[in-house]
Amino acid sequence: MSLQSSLFLISTTNDLLLLDLQADRLYQVDSGNGLYYGICHHAGAVYALCRHSVRGPEDPTVRSAESGSLLVFDSRLQLQEKLRPEFPMRDVHGMAVIDQQLWITCSYDNLVAIFDLRTKRWSQWYPSPNPEARCTDVNHFNTVALMDGRLCVVAHNFGQSQLFFYEYPSRQLISSVALGYEAHDVFRIHKRLATCDSAHGALVSIDGSQIRTGGFPRGVCITEEEILLGISMTTQRSQRHLMSAILRRYTKDWVFQADYVLEEAGMILAVERLPEFDPSHLSPWPHVKKFCHIYNDRDPGNIYRPGHSDANLILSDWHEMEGDGRWTAAKSAQMTVLRNPGEDHFIIEAVSSYPGAFPVEIWINEILLGIMDFEQPGLLKKTFALSIHPFRLASLIFRVPKLWCPKELLPDSKDERILGLFVLSVAATPPRAEI
Repeated sequence: MSLQSSLFLISTTNDLLLLDLQADRLYQVDSGNGLYYGICHHAGAVYALCRHSVRGPEDPTVRSAESGSLLVFDSRLQLQEKLRPEFPMRDVHGMAVIDQQLWITCSYDNLVAIFDLRTKRWSQWYPSPNPEARCTDVNHFNTVALMDGRLCVVAHNFGQSQLFFYEYPSRQLISSVALGYEAHDVFRIHKRLATCDSAHGALVSIDGSQIRTGGFPRGVCITEEEILLGISMTTQRSQRHLMSAILRRYTKDWVFQADYVLEEAGMILAVERLPEFDPSHLSPWPHVKKFCHIYNDRDPGNIYRPGHSDANLILSDWHEMEGDGRWTAAKSAQMTVLRNPGEDHFIIEAVSSYPGAFPVEIWINEILLGIMDFEQPGLLKKTFALSIHPFRLASLIFRVPKLWCPKELLPDSKDERILGLFVLSVAATPPRAEI
């Protein structure tokens, strides 16, 4: 494959798309066979998995009747055939080509289907060492890859996830490691194995480092020049096919570059780089909106809203959610934040209702970022530079000069709570964003 190729195949709920990154143009490769998932290429052919149903099957009886296909395209991305084994491939997920074999995760049966490209024969492998886990969706295996000479299989587990490692080619289990929640994909962040923590909108590596994405990350393609990541919007399975998705572009060092919003594509499931060729014979796909050096306006992933979630708060420091924000309940209220590579500012929006001057110190761990100086009650939005603070995951601390009771200080107030500051949002700015 040419190292200079700018073509990327993207599987989504509703379409199989081709992105020409150099021309900033999308093409439709296939439609009507979705949900599309795993994709790979080998020896001049391109392979894509599909389920022939775009609606999320809530009823187990619907999933049990599913039978996915392996779509085979030639080097011009013209569909040549649809292949199915003698056994049903249910809930197909990720796919990899290893030694002229296609390894296909079939989550419903806790199974990996293997198609030998030389003999055209199918076989089955059950990665779980527990025979009782066969043919039942216990681990929700969704990714298989050859990493450092070992087979690696991602076990989603519907919660705390694991990476299973096997000898190759014997497939004997070596070990497993817990990593992420509702995990998908396996790749590297700065040479360390990582996965998509889809439950928490982040990428996590085995050394503990993280990259914040927001949404539901799944589908990663890492090249010598850039990284492409799929981010889907979190919603009920029955509604996923109606949503838009985001394709995020990073530099090779994980510095944000651009977001592509794929209108009503559903979810993004996989991203794969292809060899260079002329895609002009394909149908253009115009339903895309690009955001360059600024996060998208649908599901940007850079904003912490205390009134929408309590996942990153020390709850004893805060009152209950109240609309879009939340009152601090301690003189030093903490929020865990994650700064991505290249992000250089935080923008904080907050309200003081204290009847008088109310200077609030903003700290990152033990470093004072600055002061939000409320001269009187009202809304204040202030930007804090981060360039001299080389942290990633850290505690953002709001230190108020005093706690106060509205009933004691405000006319007609019946609120007996002890309050500090009402925090609306904390937003990390992308590189080169205008402040």
